[in-house]
Amino acid sequence: MVVTSDDSVEMTTEFVVSADRLTIRFQVTNHRDTDIYLASRANSTIGSANLVPRSDGVVEISHRKYTAPECPVLLYAPPPRPPTLRVQPNQTVTEEFHVPVPFVGNHPLLADEDDFLAPMPPRPYRTVFCIGVVPPAVDQPHQQKHSHLYEAMDFDFDKQVNICGPVHTV
Repeated sequence: MVVTSDDSVEMTTEFVVSADRLTIRFQVTNHRDTDIYLASRANSTIGSANLVPRSDGVVEISHRKYTAPECPVLLYAPPPRPPTLRVQPNQTVTEEFHVPVPFVGNHPLLADEDDFLAPMPPRPYRTVFCIGVVPPAVDQPHQQKHSHLYEAMDFDFDKQVNICGPVHTV
């Protein structure tokens, strides 16, 4: 998998491990002159993040949209798009979420037991957190009622840029 980055978006990550969960805290700073929008959740219906073992032995924990080319089987229905979080120019946002330990895969396109996925490696896990940055597909994206998040359908996930932090051992 090719993961790209963008110098105009800065991300720092902190991994805090307890006996039964991993807490990921991340900060994203927008150095652009325009708003950016971050995928704020997994594009799966379960779990707080995508949790995908990669063939290089690293477990990718992400808030991004996985696309059809990342799936080796025919999809009958696309997984849900994640809602997005707006980050204005020169603004820094801080978010936190939890992942149960031991890890159980959460790939939005395939089941954990599917033979097409690399197996979940044993602990200690080598992990990385990635977030998708997406441009709006409409002039004025719609904010969800009673939320700071924006409607997923208003964004062009085909132009997503994935920003990843460093690899951590958990």
